[in-house]
Amino acid sequence: MKWAVVLLPLAYLWFRLINNLRLEWATNPQYSYGWVVPFLCIGLLLRRWQAGAEEGRGQGSEISGKKAEVRPLTSDLRLLTSIFVFLAFLYLPTRLVEEATPEWRPIQWALGIEAIGLTLCAISLLKGRGWLRQVAFPLCFFFVAIPWPTLIEQPVIQSLTRINSAVTVELLGWFGIPAMQHGNLI
Repeated sequence: MKWAVVLLPLAYLWFRLINNLRLEWATNPQYSYGWVVPFLCIGLLLRRWQAGAEEGRGQGSEISGKKAEVRPLTSDLRLLTSIFVFLAFLYLPTRLVEEATPEWRPIQWALGIEAIGLTLCAISLLKGRGWLRQVAFPLCFFFVAIPWPTLIEQPVIQSLTRINSAVTVELLGWFGIPAMQHGNLI
């Protein structure tokens, strides 16, 4: 029952996040890979879990009698609890704005930060730092599926496209193929 109290709200948060991103993944070809990312995250989690289990078996004879998991200190516990409560309360205004504009990218990032942050805090509070180290990367990997805010995405994409075009024109010149760059076009 204890696990259901923790897992059901986290599962709902992840459902809300994936449901919110679903439209972007379905309509924007640049982010269509987003459908695969949850499965990649699960695969990474399973791989980390198996690697941790193999390490635990190898160290079991060395640590006989010692507790393999270190619980957070009191100050760490307060900090993690504060972060957890802050992110939980932050979900309400995020949800209200999401209802009005679900496709707004900063809201998608806020939902992602809240879902991943609350999951990481819950894991750290319930299972300790060892588990947190095991699952931090696979959970944070989900950020690659969340579309960047347009104010960040456009300048980065435009400048990278210009650099790509300039390098291509230069390489074509080295091979004796005449080419000219006009903005992002060759």
